[in-house]
Amino acid sequence: MRSFSEYNPISVFVYFASIVMIAMFIQNPVIEALSLVGAVLFYVSVFRKMPLKAICVWIMIFILITVINPIFSRNGETVLFFVNGRAVTLEALMYGADNALMILSVMIWFVSFSEIMTSDRVTYIFGRFSPRLALFLSMSLRFIPLYRRRAVEINNTQRAIGIYNKDTIIDDIKGGIKVLSSLITWSLETSVDTADSFRARGGDLSGRSSFSLFKFRKSDAILIAASIIFFSFIIVIQCMWKLSVDFYASGTLNEKLSFSSLAYVAYGTYFVLAIVPFVLEKGVKTLNKSV
Repeated sequence: MRSFSEYNPISVFVYFASIVMIAMFIQNPVIEALSLVGAVLFYVSVFRKMPLKAICVWIMIFILITVINPIFSRNGETVLFFVNGRAVTLEALMYGADNALMILSVMIWFVSFSEIMTSDRVTYIFGRFSPRLALFLSMSLRFIPLYRRRAVEINNTQRAIGIYNKDTIIDDIKGGIKVLSSLITWSLETSVDTADSFRARGGDLSGRSSFSLFKFRKSDAILIAASIIFFSFIIVIQCMWKLSVDFYASGTLNEKLSFSSLAYVAYGTYFVLAIVPFVLEKGVKTLNKSV
Protein backbone atom coordinates (compact mmCIF):
# COMPACT_ATOMS: atom_id res chain seq x y z
CA MET A 1 0.00 0.00 0.00
CA ARG A 2 1.34 3.41 -1.01
CA SER A 3 0.63 6.83 0.42
CA PHE A 4 -1.19 9.26 -1.82
CA SER A 5 1.91 11.39 -2.36
CA GLU A 6 3.74 8.34 -3.79
CA TYR A 7 1.19 7.74 -6.56
CA ASN A 8 2.04 8.47 -10.18
CA PRO A 9 1.76 12.20 -11.01
CA ILE A 10 -0.81 11.49 -13.73
CA SER A 11 -3.17 9.72 -11.34
CA VAL A 12 -2.72 12.47 -8.73
CA PHE A 13 -3.44 15.15 -11.33
CA VAL A 14 -6.59 13.37 -12.57
CA TYR A 15 -7.83 13.01 -8.99
CA PHE A 16 -7.29 16.67 -8.13
CA ALA A 17 -8.90 17.80 -11.38
CA SER A 18 -11.97 15.69 -10.61
CA ILE A 19 -12.38 16.78 -7.00
CA VAL A 20 -11.79 20.48 -7.70
CA MET A 21 -13.99 20.70 -10.81
CA ILE A 22 -16.95 19.24 -8.91
CA ALA A 23 -16.47 21.72 -6.06
CA MET A 24 -16.11 24.67 -8.44
CA PHE A 25 -18.96 24.04 -10.86
CA ILE A 26 -21.69 22.46 -8.72
CA GLN A 27 -23.37 25.07 -6.57
CA ASN A 28 -24.45 23.06 -3.55
CA PRO A 29 -23.63 23.75 0.13
CA VAL A 30 -23.39 20.04 0.93
CA ILE A 31 -20.88 19.47 -1.86
CA GLU A 32 -18.83 22.49 -0.77
CA ALA A 33 -18.88 21.39 2.87
CA LEU A 34 -17.74 17.86 1.94
CA SER A 35 -15.00 19.33 -0.23
CA LEU A 36 -13.82 21.49 2.67
CA VAL A 37 -13.78 18.49 5.03
CA GLY A 38 -11.72 16.44 2.58
CA ALA A 39 -9.35 19.35 1.91
CA VAL A 40 -8.74 19.98 5.62
CA LEU A 41 -8.18 16.28 6.35
CA PHE A 42 -5.70 16.01 3.52
CA TYR A 43 -3.97 19.23 4.62
CA VAL A 44 -3.47 17.78 8.09
CA SER A 45 -2.13 14.49 6.68
CA VAL A 46 0.33 16.32 4.40
CA PHE A 47 1.63 19.01 6.78
CA ARG A 48 1.20 16.94 9.99
CA LYS A 49 -0.42 19.90 11.79
CA MET A 50 -2.99 22.65 11.52
CA PRO A 51 -1.37 26.01 12.38
CA LEU A 52 -3.52 28.45 14.34
CA LYS A 53 -2.46 31.23 11.98
CA ALA A 54 -3.77 29.31 8.97
CA ILE A 55 -7.09 28.64 10.72
CA CYS A 56 -7.51 32.34 11.52
CA VAL A 57 -6.72 33.31 7.92
CA TRP A 58 -9.25 30.79 6.58
CA ILE A 59 -11.95 32.04 8.94
CA MET A 60 -11.27 35.63 7.90
CA ILE A 61 -11.46 34.69 4.21
CA PHE A 62 -14.76 32.89 4.79
CA ILE A 63 -16.29 35.82 6.68
CA LEU A 64 -15.01 38.39 4.18
CA ILE A 65 -16.39 36.59 1.11
CA THR A 66 -19.68 35.85 2.88
CA VAL A 67 -20.20 39.48 3.87
CA ILE A 68 -19.12 41.02 0.54
CA ASN A 69 -21.84 39.37 -1.57
CA PRO A 70 -24.93 40.75 0.27
CA ILE A 71 -23.37 44.22 0.26
CA PHE A 72 -23.22 44.33 -3.54
CA SER A 73 -26.21 42.11 -4.34
CA ARG A 74 -29.78 43.27 -3.77
CA ASN A 75 -31.39 40.01 -4.87
CA GLY A 76 -33.48 38.02 -2.43
CA GLU A 77 -36.82 38.29 -0.66
CA THR A 78 -35.94 37.87 3.03
CA VAL A 79 -34.58 41.24 4.23
CA LEU A 80 -32.44 40.96 7.37
CA PHE A 81 -31.46 44.60 7.87
CA PHE A 82 -30.48 47.75 5.98
CA VAL A 83 -27.01 49.25 5.50
CA ASN A 84 -27.03 52.84 4.23
CA GLY A 85 -30.44 52.26 2.73
CA ARG A 86 -29.42 49.02 1.00
CA ALA A 87 -31.26 45.83 1.95
CA VAL A 88 -29.17 42.87 3.09
CA THR A 89 -31.09 39.69 2.29
CA LEU A 90 -30.77 36.20 3.69
CA GLU A 91 -30.57 34.71 0.19
CA ALA A 92 -27.58 36.88 -0.74
CA LEU A 93 -25.91 35.96 2.55
CA MET A 94 -26.39 32.23 1.89
CA TYR A 95 -25.08 32.63 -1.66
CA GLY A 96 -22.00 34.39 -0.33
CA ALA A 97 -21.43 31.66 2.26
CA ASP A 98 -21.66 29.00 -0.45
CA ASN A 99 -19.11 30.84 -2.59
CA ALA A 100 -16.88 31.26 0.46
CA LEU A 101 -16.99 27.52 1.14
CA MET A 102 -16.11 26.79 -2.48
CA ILE A 103 -13.21 29.24 -2.65
CA LEU A 104 -11.83 28.16 0.72
CA SER A 105 -12.00 24.43 -0.05
CA VAL A 106 -10.41 24.84 -3.49
CA MET A 107 -7.68 27.03 -2.01
CA ILE A 108 -6.81 24.42 0.64
CA TRP A 109 -6.85 21.67 -1.99
CA PHE A 110 -4.35 23.63 -4.08
CA VAL A 111 -2.09 24.28 -1.09
CA SER A 112 -1.82 20.52 -0.52
CA PHE A 113 -1.57 19.91 -4.26
CA SER A 114 1.38 22.30 -4.61
CA GLU A 115 3.14 20.49 -1.76
CA ILE A 116 2.82 17.11 -3.52
CA MET A 117 3.08 18.15 -7.16
CA THR A 118 6.75 19.14 -7.38
CA SER A 119 8.42 20.51 -10.50
CA ASP A 120 9.62 17.02 -11.46
CA ARG A 121 6.06 15.72 -11.36
CA VAL A 122 4.75 18.61 -13.46
CA THR A 123 7.49 18.04 -16.02
CA TYR A 124 6.61 14.34 -16.10
CA ILE A 125 2.96 15.10 -16.90
CA PHE A 126 3.30 17.88 -19.48
CA GLY A 127 6.89 17.49 -20.70
CA ARG A 128 6.12 14.88 -23.35
CA PHE A 129 3.68 16.93 -25.43
CA SER A 130 4.44 20.51 -24.35
CA PRO A 131 7.88 21.16 -22.83
CA ARG A 132 7.26 24.92 -22.68
CA LEU A 133 4.02 24.45 -20.73
CA ALA A 134 5.78 22.04 -18.37
CA LEU A 135 8.53 24.59 -17.78
CA PHE A 136 6.02 27.38 -17.19
CA LEU A 137 3.95 25.36 -14.68
CA SER A 138 6.96 23.98 -12.82
CA MET A 139 8.47 27.47 -12.54
CA SER A 140 5.15 28.83 -11.27
CA LEU A 141 4.87 26.17 -8.56
CA ARG A 142 8.52 26.56 -7.59
CA PHE A 143 8.56 30.35 -7.46
CA ILE A 144 5.71 30.72 -4.97
CA PRO A 145 7.69 29.43 -1.94
CA LEU A 146 10.92 30.72 -3.44
CA TYR A 147 9.60 34.29 -3.66
CA ARG A 148 8.55 34.16 -0.03
CA ARG A 149 12.01 33.12 1.13
CA ARG A 150 13.73 35.63 -1.13
CA ALA A 151 11.49 38.49 0.05
CA VAL A 152 12.42 37.70 3.67
CA GLU A 153 16.12 37.59 2.74
CA ILE A 154 15.95 40.93 0.92
CA ASN A 155 14.06 42.54 3.79
CA ASN A 156 16.52 41.26 6.41
CA THR A 157 19.52 42.35 4.31
CA GLN A 158 18.19 45.86 3.81
CA ARG A 159 17.49 46.20 7.52
CA ALA A 160 20.96 44.90 8.38
CA ILE A 161 22.74 47.49 6.20
CA GLY A 162 20.56 50.27 7.64
CA ILE A 163 18.51 51.24 4.60
CA TYR A 164 15.46 51.54 6.84
CA ASN A 165 15.36 50.83 10.52
CA LYS A 166 12.58 53.00 11.95
CA ASP A 167 9.39 51.36 13.16
CA THR A 168 6.99 53.73 11.45
CA ILE A 169 4.24 53.09 8.90
CA ILE A 170 5.83 55.32 6.26
CA ASP A 171 9.19 53.62 6.70
CA ASP A 172 7.57 50.19 6.42
CA ILE A 173 5.83 51.23 3.20
CA LYS A 174 9.10 52.52 1.71
CA GLY A 175 10.87 49.33 2.75
CA GLY A 176 8.12 47.20 1.25
CA ILE A 177 8.38 49.07 -2.07
CA LYS A 178 12.14 48.53 -2.13
CA VAL A 179 11.75 44.83 -1.33
CA LEU A 180 9.13 44.47 -4.09
CA SER A 181 11.34 46.26 -6.61
CA SER A 182 14.33 44.05 -5.80
CA LEU A 183 12.17 40.94 -5.89
CA ILE A 184 10.73 41.78 -9.33
CA THR A 185 14.20 42.49 -10.73
CA TRP A 186 15.56 39.24 -9.33
CA SER A 187 12.58 37.22 -10.63
CA LEU A 188 12.95 38.62 -14.17
CA GLU A 189 16.66 37.83 -14.23
CA THR A 190 16.03 34.33 -12.88
CA SER A 191 13.30 33.68 -15.47
CA VAL A 192 15.61 34.71 -18.32
CA ASP A 193 18.42 32.49 -17.00
CA THR A 194 16.04 29.54 -16.63
CA ALA A 195 14.68 29.99 -20.17
CA ASP A 196 18.19 30.22 -21.64
CA SER A 197 19.25 27.10 -19.73
CA PHE A 198 16.14 25.26 -20.94
CA ARG A 199 16.86 26.18 -24.57
CA ALA A 200 20.58 25.39 -24.32
CA ARG A 201 19.84 21.89 -23.05
CA GLY A 202 17.52 21.17 -25.96
CA GLY A 203 14.32 21.34 -23.99
CA ASP A 204 12.23 22.51 -26.94
CA LEU A 205 13.64 20.07 -29.50
CA SER A 206 11.20 17.67 -31.10
CA GLY A 207 11.71 13.94 -30.62
CA ARG A 208 13.82 14.33 -27.52
CA SER A 209 13.81 11.57 -24.90
CA SER A 210 13.18 12.04 -21.20
CA PHE A 211 14.01 10.11 -18.07
CA SER A 212 11.71 9.69 -15.10
CA LEU A 213 11.72 7.70 -11.88
CA PHE A 214 7.92 7.55 -11.75
CA LYS A 215 6.27 4.25 -12.58
CA PHE A 216 2.66 3.65 -13.52
CA ARG A 217 1.27 0.79 -11.44
CA LYS A 218 -2.02 -1.00 -11.03
CA SER A 219 -3.01 1.18 -8.08
CA ASP A 220 -2.54 4.28 -10.27
CA ALA A 221 -4.93 2.87 -12.86
CA ILE A 222 -7.45 2.12 -10.10
CA LEU A 223 -7.22 5.68 -8.76
CA ILE A 224 -7.69 7.18 -12.23
CA ALA A 225 -10.62 4.88 -13.01
CA ALA A 226 -12.28 5.61 -9.67
CA SER A 227 -11.82 9.37 -10.11
CA ILE A 228 -13.30 9.37 -13.60
CA ILE A 229 -16.20 7.07 -12.69
CA PHE A 230 -17.12 9.01 -9.56
CA PHE A 231 -16.76 12.31 -11.39
CA SER A 232 -18.91 11.16 -14.29
CA PHE A 233 -21.57 9.77 -11.94
CA ILE A 234 -21.87 13.05 -10.04
CA ILE A 235 -21.96 15.06 -13.27
CA VAL A 236 -24.75 12.87 -14.62
CA ILE A 237 -26.81 13.50 -11.47
CA GLN A 238 -26.03 17.20 -11.79
CA CYS A 239 -27.29 17.19 -15.38
CA MET A 240 -30.56 15.76 -14.04
CA TRP A 241 -30.89 18.93 -11.89
CA LYS A 242 -30.65 16.98 -8.63
CA LEU A 243 -27.78 18.92 -7.04
CA SER A 244 -27.71 22.61 -8.04
CA VAL A 245 -29.25 25.08 -5.61
CA ASP A 246 -30.89 28.37 -6.62
CA PHE A 247 -30.34 30.50 -3.54
CA TYR A 248 -32.46 33.37 -4.80
CA ALA A 249 -35.55 31.23 -5.40
CA SER A 250 -38.41 31.47 -2.91
CA GLY A 251 -38.43 29.07 0.04
CA THR A 252 -36.10 27.98 2.82
CA LEU A 253 -32.70 26.39 2.29
CA ASN A 254 -34.07 22.94 3.16
CA GLU A 255 -36.67 23.34 0.42
CA LYS A 256 -34.03 24.42 -2.11
CA LEU A 257 -31.62 21.58 -1.31
CA SER A 258 -32.31 18.26 -2.94
CA PHE A 259 -32.55 15.29 -0.59
CA SER A 260 -33.69 12.70 -3.10
CA SER A 261 -32.15 9.25 -3.23
CA LEU A 262 -29.93 10.26 -6.17
CA ALA A 263 -28.74 13.33 -4.29
CA TYR A 264 -27.81 11.25 -1.25
CA VAL A 265 -25.88 8.85 -3.48
CA ALA A 266 -24.06 11.80 -5.07
CA TYR A 267 -23.18 13.23 -1.65
CA GLY A 268 -21.88 9.87 -0.47
CA THR A 269 -19.91 9.34 -3.66
CA TYR A 270 -18.27 12.74 -3.41
CA PHE A 271 -17.47 12.23 0.27
CA VAL A 272 -15.72 8.94 -0.51
CA LEU A 273 -13.78 10.64 -3.30
CA ALA A 274 -12.83 13.56 -1.06
CA ILE A 275 -11.34 11.45 1.75
CA VAL A 276 -9.31 9.14 -0.50
CA PRO A 277 -5.98 10.99 0.08
CA PHE A 278 -6.53 11.14 3.84
CA VAL A 279 -7.39 7.42 4.01
CA LEU A 280 -4.33 6.44 1.97
CA GLU A 281 -1.99 8.61 4.04
CA LYS A 282 -3.42 7.37 7.34
CA GLY A 283 -3.41 3.76 6.14
CA VAL A 284 0.29 3.85 5.32
CA LYS A 285 1.12 5.45 8.67
CA THR A 286 -0.89 2.81 10.51
CA LEU A 287 0.86 0.00 8.64
CA ASN A 288 4.28 1.50 9.30
CA LYS A 289 3.55 1.77 13.03
CA SER A 290 2.29 -1.81 13.22
CA VAL A 291 5.38 -3.10 11.44
